[in-house]
Amino acid sequence: MLPRIHWPPKLSSPRFAGSCLLKLVNPNWLP
Repeated sequence: MLPRIHWPPKLSSPRFAGSCLLKLVNPNWLP
């Protein structure tokens, strides 16, 4: 399971979440 992180409201968006998942899967991936 992913650690519970309280993101700021502005960052709690599907696109932002997707970016975080991509970073976790591929650390070399940059936005």
